[in-house]
Amino acid sequence: MLLICAAGISTGEDGTDPAEQATELTTEALEALQGWLGDERFAESRLVVATRDAVAVHGGQSALDLAGAAVRGLVRSAQSENPDRITLVDLGRAPITADLVAMILAAREPELALDDDGLYVPRMVRTDAAPRCRCRTGPTGGSTPAPRAPWKPSR
Repeated sequence: MLLICAAGISTGEDGTDPAEQATELTTEALEALQGWLGDERFAESRLVVATRDAVAVHGGQSALDLAGAAVRGLVRSAQSENPDRITLVDLGRAPITADLVAMILAAREPELALDDDGLYVPRMVRTDAAPRCRCRTGPTGGSTPAPRAPWKPSR
């Protein structure tokens, strides 16, 4: 197992350009991913890529580390090409300990996030929310958007 920590956490208030920081951090992460995945010695190993505060766990939260969030997108792409080889974890503010790494590996999940109140794993769930658009069935059976009323600007 190899652990890569990819954290930038810059709001731009210190003069650092967040876009430039995201470019630098994703470039470094890409080089590390390519080197690790291309090395046959690690063919049976698992790579853990850790970010800090790059994901919002609860509604109303926002990711603080935009460069780390960009790395997460890169890692998800690598995961799709290399199933079961990479674990992506957002540590929040948790210190990295041997017990924490053991827990992450024991979870056998491709993506995790830690928060003050626990460990989270993303899951798709059915919601009862109303659909965002009204659709009707088209002549071929597919859905087409319902016609809209003509726009009439007020004068």
